[in-house]
Amino acid sequence: MALVNTSTAPTPDIDLDLETPLKDARWAMAALGYRPEQRTAFWLFVNTHNVPRVVLGPRRILFDEVELRAWVAARRTGSKPRA
Repeated sequence: MALVNTSTAPTPDIDLDLETPLKDARWAMAALGYRPEQRTAFWLFVNTHNVPRVVLGPRRILFDEVELRAWVAARRTGSKPRA
């Protein structure tokens, strides 16, 4: 028996970029130069500086590699951003 959606409610048009894998917090910590024992400092930085992230739940936060690298490049000062 196949499941068929018979509801008349419109489905939201969500633009999902499934080509870019999401990375976990350990990867983001390393990418931003934090050591594993600096977890509290890392989360304080993420929350106060609006680091781009995907919140899947209260304890599940992932990071888009492309967006994080673009955010870091836009924050650089003193020289031209890297391409």
